[in-house]
Amino acid sequence: MNPESEDGRFYGAVVNHGRVGNLSFSESVYPPKARIKRHLHPHSYFSILLRGSYRETYSGGVRECGPATAVLHPPGEEHADCFLDTGGHIFRFEIVDEESDRSLVRRIWDTKEVRNGRVRCLAARLYRESRTPDRFAPLVAEALALEILSEASRDRCMWEECGTPRWLVQATELLRETLPESLTVRRIATVVGVHPVHLARVFRRHYGCGIGEYVRNWRVEVVSRQLAKSTCPIAEIAANTGFADQSHLCRTFKALGGLSPKEFRAIFRPR
Repeated sequence: MNPESEDGRFYGAVVNHGRVGNLSFSESVYPPKARIKRHLHPHSYFSILLRGSYRETYSGGVRECGPATAVLHPPGEEHADCFLDTGGHIFRFEIVDEESDRSLVRRIWDTKEVRNGRVRCLAARLYRESRTPDRFAPLVAEALALEILSEASRDRCMWEECGTPRWLVQATELLRETLPESLTVRRIATVVGVHPVHLARVFRRHYGCGIGEYVRNWRVEVVSRQLAKSTCPIAEIAANTGFADQSHLCRTFKALGGLSPKEFRAIFRPR
């Protein structure tokens, strides 16, 4: 394994690589116990761990990464990686056009895991396109990558730029921790101490979606993590995450991310 040089190339055995427009796509495999010294990349890039696990040390601390961990990295940030017993398999794309990279940098100033089920689904679709190319694949891949960047950077801006009110944080925690049938907007508003109309208005302004849509998206986020990391039956995952049944989960998951739960799981847990 060759160490990464100062030009920002990625470590690991590169098993797939390509470029579309201002985006460079690559896929790398890392052996068990591989250690990558502190280094940096000159451009912004998005990565998702397909298989394996690793520990990343960066300016904000230490991140434990398992299957389906997605990270949006700013340019120039130093980090070091240590792969665990199973090694790792990472798919990523990098923004190599300077003008586009500068535009994105204004919205990305540190590295942070993207906890968004839709982003994971889009990344899984992008990976599948990269592995089964046809005459339409370059256009599809570029569109999916840009959609990932839009969705991921919007999530960051909503949380980090706007100064989230404490009561809105409490409302969001309540939505994430409580099954949807146990909640109403009025009940949430009473718990956090604001008027229901104010809650609904500020919530949409802050997150870019309504309360119901947020809950649905969050459930898909939880489902995507469970699909990638466990062999639990889909019907059981549906019951544990507040869906009426497996069919309800499958419809919602595919409508939001463009893949069925079975298709998504096959990418992160191949037979």
